[in-house]
Amino acid sequence: MKIRFVKNVISNVKLVQTRVTNAQVVNFNQIPIENPYLNGYFDDGIQLQCQQCNFKCKICVNESNHCQICQNSIRINPPKCECMNGYYEDEQSTCQICATQCNTCLLEPTNCLTCKPGRIEQDCKCIDGYFETGQTLCSQCAFQCATCDFHQFNCKSCKGDRFQEPQCICQSGYFDDQFNENCQKCDSTCLECNIHGCLQCAANRLLNQDMECIPPPNSIWYDNTPWCSTCQVAVIKAYLSDDIGKIILHFDFPLNPKGFNSQIEINKCLQLFEEETVLKFGQNSVCYINQENNQQLLISFGEYSKIKVGEDIQFKSNSISHINCETSLEKFIFATLKMPINPSPPQIEYNVPHHKLNPFSDNSVYLKSIKNNGNRKLDNIIWICQVQTSEDSSALWQFLDQINFVQEYNLFIPKFTLPVGAELKFKIQYENFIFISSYSEFTIYTHKGDLPQINIYVKPSYFVYETIQIGTSAGNLDQQIQKDNTKYQIQMFEIDRIPLKSSSSQLNISVQSYSFEQINANIQKYTLSPNSTYTFQVIATNLNTQQVQQQNFTLDIPFGGLICYFNNLGVQNIRKDLNLLIYCKDLDTKYEWNDDPDLLIHVDCRDLSLNSPCQTEQKKTIKVNTTNTYQFIKRNTISSYSVQEWTVKVSKFQQTSKFVSIIVYLDNDFPVLELEFNKGYQMRKINNYEQLNFTFLIPFHQKPQLLELSIAIIYNYEIIKILQPKYVSHQFKIFDSIKELNFGDNVNIKFLAQYTNSIMPSLYNLKLSINQPPQCSKLFVTRSSDLALTEINVTTTCEQSNDFPYRYQLRLFLRESDLTGFLQGQLDNSLTFYSFQNKNFFSVQIPQSVDSSTVGVLIQVLDSGGSMSQIFERITSKPAKINCSQFQYQNNNLQYKVSLLFEAINQNCSQLYLKLYSDLLYEQILPDPNDNNLKFQAIKLYNKFQHALIKPKNRLLDEENPQICYDVNTTHYYVTQHSSEIQNNLTQKIKDLEKNTLNLMRALNYLSQIKKQCEEELLRNQYIWNEEIFQQLQNSQDSLINLLYFLDDIYSDFSNINTKNETIYKIIFDLLNYIPKIVQEIQNTILINDKPIVVQGEEILWQIKRRTKQDFNKIFDIEATEEDYLIDFIQFEQTSLLSNPLRFTSELDNQLQKEFNDETLKIYSKNYYQIKLQNVYKNRFLQFESFPSKFSTKLGTYQLCLNDTQIIKVYEMQCVLRTNSGDFHKCILNRILNNDTMEQNCECNKFGEIFLITSYNFSQVIVNDTFQQQQGIDNVFLSQYFLILLICVSSLIFMQMAIYIFYLIKDCKNQQINFIQDNIDPQINLDKKSLIYVGNSAVFRDKFKQIHQTISLLYYRDQYIQFSYRILEVLSQFNILLSLTILECYDQIHSILIICVLIVANPVIILILRIFYKIVEAIYRFRRIAAFISNFILIILLMTPNLALLIFYQQKIQIQLGQYQVAIIFFGTIVIWQLLIEPITVFARIFVYRLIASSIKNMEMNSIYHFMHFFVMHSSLEEIFEEFTKI
Repeated sequence: MKIRFVKNVISNVKLVQTRVTNAQVVNFNQIPIENPYLNGYFDDGIQLQCQQCNFKCKICVNESNHCQICQNSIRINPPKCECMNGYYEDEQSTCQICATQCNTCLLEPTNCLTCKPGRIEQDCKCIDGYFETGQTLCSQCAFQCATCDFHQFNCKSCKGDRFQEPQCICQSGYFDDQFNENCQKCDSTCLECNIHGCLQCAANRLLNQDMECIPPPNSIWYDNTPWCSTCQVAVIKAYLSDDIGKIILHFDFPLNPKGFNSQIEINKCLQLFEEETVLKFGQNSVCYINQENNQQLLISFGEYSKIKVGEDIQFKSNSISHINCETSLEKFIFATLKMPINPSPPQIEYNVPHHKLNPFSDNSVYLKSIKNNGNRKLDNIIWICQVQTSEDSSALWQFLDQINFVQEYNLFIPKFTLPVGAELKFKIQYENFIFISSYSEFTIYTHKGDLPQINIYVKPSYFVYETIQIGTSAGNLDQQIQKDNTKYQIQMFEIDRIPLKSSSSQLNISVQSYSFEQINANIQKYTLSPNSTYTFQVIATNLNTQQVQQQNFTLDIPFGGLICYFNNLGVQNIRKDLNLLIYCKDLDTKYEWNDDPDLLIHVDCRDLSLNSPCQTEQKKTIKVNTTNTYQFIKRNTISSYSVQEWTVKVSKFQQTSKFVSIIVYLDNDFPVLELEFNKGYQMRKINNYEQLNFTFLIPFHQKPQLLELSIAIIYNYEIIKILQPKYVSHQFKIFDSIKELNFGDNVNIKFLAQYTNSIMPSLYNLKLSINQPPQCSKLFVTRSSDLALTEINVTTTCEQSNDFPYRYQLRLFLRESDLTGFLQGQLDNSLTFYSFQNKNFFSVQIPQSVDSSTVGVLIQVLDSGGSMSQIFERITSKPAKINCSQFQYQNNNLQYKVSLLFEAINQNCSQLYLKLYSDLLYEQILPDPNDNNLKFQAIKLYNKFQHALIKPKNRLLDEENPQICYDVNTTHYYVTQHSSEIQNNLTQKIKDLEKNTLNLMRALNYLSQIKKQCEEELLRNQYIWNEEIFQQLQNSQDSLINLLYFLDDIYSDFSNINTKNETIYKIIFDLLNYIPKIVQEIQNTILINDKPIVVQGEEILWQIKRRTKQDFNKIFDIEATEEDYLIDFIQFEQTSLLSNPLRFTSELDNQLQKEFNDETLKIYSKNYYQIKLQNVYKNRFLQFESFPSKFSTKLGTYQLCLNDTQIIKVYEMQCVLRTNSGDFHKCILNRILNNDTMEQNCECNKFGEIFLITSYNFSQVIVNDTFQQQQGIDNVFLSQYFLILLICVSSLIFMQMAIYIFYLIKDCKNQQINFIQDNIDPQINLDKKSLIYVGNSAVFRDKFKQIHQTISLLYYRDQYIQFSYRILEVLSQFNILLSLTILECYDQIHSILIICVLIVANPVIILILRIFYKIVEAIYRFRRIAAFISNFILIILLMTPNLALLIFYQQKIQIQLGQYQVAIIFFGTIVIWQLLIEPITVFARIFVYRLIASSIKNMEMNSIYHFMHFFVMHSSLEEIFEEFTKI
């Protein structure tokens, strides 16, 4: 480009020269040499004179502007003579030079038309790479600059990938070669470099003299990374194993195994990797060094792993080291997970049934094993099926579409899905998380429904120490799923076992049964061999058709394990011998502890504080008998605070286990807690929802000192929750505290008992292993409409685990709060629509929420190990379209009826829901126990929701025309109208009563039997947890409680009948006797010191609760005794009926009339209580009748009679109690007025039946003397005497406050006045120079009037305490004395001796209170806010008489003494106080002053003297303090 530019310039110059030369030749030839003066003129050929040429021309011809020669060298190109390049013609037509950047310009020097070489655009700026210097040509920028200004190195923009103007340097790791457009990359080993070599090394390389980065000594280096493997850095290869079950981390040097043998049991993965990474490894992942290659760290995935290829594995620094290195690894290179070298495809194997399946029944094909899945669910599951049949297969295609949608790889095939008599070839395609695909195939066959259907009820695995119960049934199902009545021959026997040397099950039964009658076969514990698999065959033969079906099932019997424990609980006194006993046992044998001859043990001891074998205090190694279960260490040989780890390794054949006990040595006894619990907790993994039961064994002598109990739940070395048991027996579930177990299975639980007589609590540590619950997806909910009662399909899928297969249960919650409470473990208001089943698909119809929130649908997934997961969804629905009056539901199933019941309640279809409820209530016991459970759940919720929506009514008040009212003036009850008893067919009602009572008995017997069976099953395998059986037990107990609603409805049918009928009484009596029978069945479900169980029906209100004796004493203010701790707890039961069942019998009326000598006496028809109180000691229930305190029961509310009330009858009421032994006692009937009603309650001190009786013989009626104090303000508390006392006390306080305020204002005005000591007469006229103390009597005589609290007010001159405060102090003490007098008048006092004692005792009480006054005075001396607080306290004390009267008013207490007695006590107390107690107090103060004066003066540190000085100090005595120090 430069060469082309130069050539153009030279060519232009030559052309100009040629033109100039030619012009000059022409001009000089035309101009005559003889006329040289004609330059600048020309001859126009017309005029005589020459005409002047244009100023541009030097010589012109013919015309003025036709130049032959231009005026000067600036103008060129005649005849026009334009300005040459680089010049322009201005307004005066003068050529002016252009700007330096312009080659040509116009009108202005900077208005360039063309630019100088190397310039561009209109302003002729320098091209990129050049900069302006003020010269014609631009100067070139430095090489690294794309553009620059003012200087070649002042870059305005950078060339290539350079950055950081104006320097334009290369980024780190690159250098400038001054040749290429972009910077050149340094060598991979260099961090910074230049054209000559490295300046700084990358990674951990070292820079040598040749500017090369070399590896560190003794390192391994790579070409693809600057990092070298050293003691601090590890270049690793991270890739999946071929089966993608683990991660292989390959290091360049062998790994140090030392850190993998830690004494602390902790998940090693958490020590090596960040928590975020460990969570991706799955639950219970394991990290360990490959024993075959110690350069490999292996990570075995836990269940439900999540890590993916390409994700970084985040190590913790200093968590691992290479062998022979003093430092730990700080950095890990290439820790990104890569694909396996030779990945294996995923593989699924199924338990394919070998028998023909029944298409009219539910069927399932379970996954047997799954490989190469990376411990997580496979993806992209597609089921297809080839069917060979002539029948319709549309239901099968719909089913396959459904399971493909939810990605389920187990087949849970609903009834009527498979075609009849078909061959079905299933194929499932799937891929693992590294996108490797595979497939599995299997074939099943169906029959036509003519073969017997065999149902087998058994778990897939059992331990040897379990009793195995195998249930089976057989029957034929037609297309309507109806049961036949045919008898079947059922055979069950063992057909195979692996290994063959395992012991035989001896199972071989053959029995006959009816259709689907369950037959149970038992295999006793310790019959089978551990680590074995047994296969059994069941053959069912239809004895009518001789059709035979056979079916196989398999039981796995794993090892139960070896278990050891130590007798030492973790603490040892150094002054006592250590007698350590080790007990070991094989759980798969019947041998007792340490009796198994095949058990081998190895005992070891290490001192954790020294990290060495156990040593004595003299540093001698303790000799451990490694094969003995008894170890002995002599006392005073171990140092205090030593920590020993005793380890026992127990082995038997191919089994090995290790157990550890940590013992801390202290110089004193440390309290150790004893605990009682199921030993199965230590033999197996417990389940997350398992109810754990623990009992603190508190020694009897320590029970009075027990302060509190605590249970700390610790997971991953973090305290998750601290429980506060309310009783020594406590139960809880792990899931209530730990929702996810992401860091291993182990949970530590610390039990603590704190006593008042010890700072250190008693401890017990327990380690539990938790069975992980299934991991499930969210619920898949599909529905055709959002209306209530429309069909909703609900399903979920769960990832495979070792505890497969799963069972599924669906619960429904009609309020969102009920779902929340259930998830928090607080309450269970659910409806179990489908109990545990094998299939995970449910079809339900649900109502709206009963409180306008949402309906909760929850599926519980139970694995075969017993742990459970809960998946839920909240659903909102619109009201269903139902006809409340003409709705037919009889042909629907129970689930639909229950949903319809609550939807009818929502839509207020009273006729419909009352009919539905009645049908449920009176329906016979259903064949399916799960249906019975749902029925009773619905009954409970119906009553709960009805009582929540409808406010409970008081029948006596809600009658439109009340029949009875209460007259305040006469205190009698008036009958205002005749009772209009409804006419009933008593004969029919009695028959119905007998029938319903019989049904109640049957239901009770059925539920009791179910409960008993569940208890026996749980007891049979007490070391194993069976969640299904436990829930059945809970359901049976809840159903028993809900039977009370049935009993309530039966009894309510007779609530309006008031007829003497012994038959009715007998049946009603039998009916109510079912309450204690129900209590007997459910009482052990009551938690002590917890919420009571309450059932509230239309007529019955029943509750039961248990309390410890200590809490019971607090509730009823009973003084505690040592015998209280012998009682385990107290059980309180109360049954309340709105109508009295005793009204039907006349015999009891006769007994009462004789008992109380009143022939008019009758049992009142309303209100009845039965109260029982039982002491419980070691499961022995001791019922007692007498009570050291009183309790109250509410017995109705009545309206007050009006003035115009028409009276038909008049009678009085009394409260009667009949004890369990049959004795009658009258209780106190208290009546309380509330506006226009009167509420009455009965106060008794015995237990039994409480009811009301009426009498017309008022002379015989014993009315409680305290009646007037209970009936309200009008008759008691506003009596004349009370009003007089209230007015007098209020007036007195008002006058006292007026005096206080007067002197307070006066003090404020005089607060600036300083009292000078000299203005006051000396109080003791003694010689100041005397060295002899004048004596206490002399000081007493001179200072008495100034120290006496009341008299001193006349001589007051204290400059620190205001006079108003002192007045308030004295007056408040007088008022406290008055308050004491009022409180002492609570009871009648007729004894003169008692009055005299009170007169003397009250001043002593005031004297004691002077201590409190002294403290308040000390606060006052701080002034300001403190003084205000002190005055406020005294004002409150001044008001105490009114406060006492207020208490009497609130508690309905009447002052019993007369006015003269109150006056005698009050004024007598004042006399004793002022004339006797106060002078003695003054002299005592002087005496004490004399005693302590010398010590105070010498500032001796005698705390007792200083304490005494504080309380006896007085300003008058302080003035003469020196007098007390004299001889």
